[in-house]
Amino acid sequence: MNKEKNVINVLENSDSLKEQNLNNIQPKEKSRSNKNEAYSLNKEKESQNSILKISSIEENLDDFDYIIKIILVGESAVGKSNICKRYTKNEFDPNSLSTVSFELLEKIVLVDNEKIKACIWDTLGQERFWSISSQYYRATNGALFIFDLSNKQSFEKINKWVENYNNYSEKSNIVKFLVGNKSDLKNIKVSKEEIYFKTKTYEFDGYFETSALNGANINDMFKKLVQSKYYILYF
Repeated sequence: MNKEKNVINVLENSDSLKEQNLNNIQPKEKSRSNKNEAYSLNKEKESQNSILKISSIEENLDDFDYIIKIILVGESAVGKSNICKRYTKNEFDPNSLSTVSFELLEKIVLVDNEKIKACIWDTLGQERFWSISSQYYRATNGALFIFDLSNKQSFEKINKWVENYNNYSEKSNIVKFLVGNKSDLKNIKVSKEEIYFKTKTYEFDGYFETSALNGANINDMFKKLVQSKYYILYF
């Protein structure tokens, strides 16, 4: 309980963090200003007491042409953190606990010989943190709305996550995918018809079934999102 209070206190007093990582996004090169929105992130490292964590497996993340910010949202225990780890580090943690901080992972992706830095934000899934998580929706270019295929409630809660995201997101032309994770499990509780209806109702740009455990569709999903947003932003 004390740990949760500490997390809330840090989050509520993290105005400087939000300014550095959300509102302080600038074009990387002036010469690229005619390509709509080329962003670069402030590189300052936060202290160990910060709620932000930054990690990556790339040795040279400063060498890139464009930057795209992607955010993962959804209920706790749907596998957001392991999806991030599988994509950026090719790792899976079977003992992963509910996320109690915002974590930023980064990866360089090649699109038409251009180096795209994908900045991927893993967010808190507990409802009591919704108002805080919403601060990280601003300036996002892509969003993954994730549910657990074996947990019907996590699928039903997608409605609230979409509404909350739409209320706080500040950009247009955001690429949004609905993601059913844990496809490796046998006790699937959500039907294809329900998924199809929700995808159409909330105008998602696509639907992916993934497994962070075995990596199914993880790379394809992020590749599709990065490519889609790259062409929207810069062409």
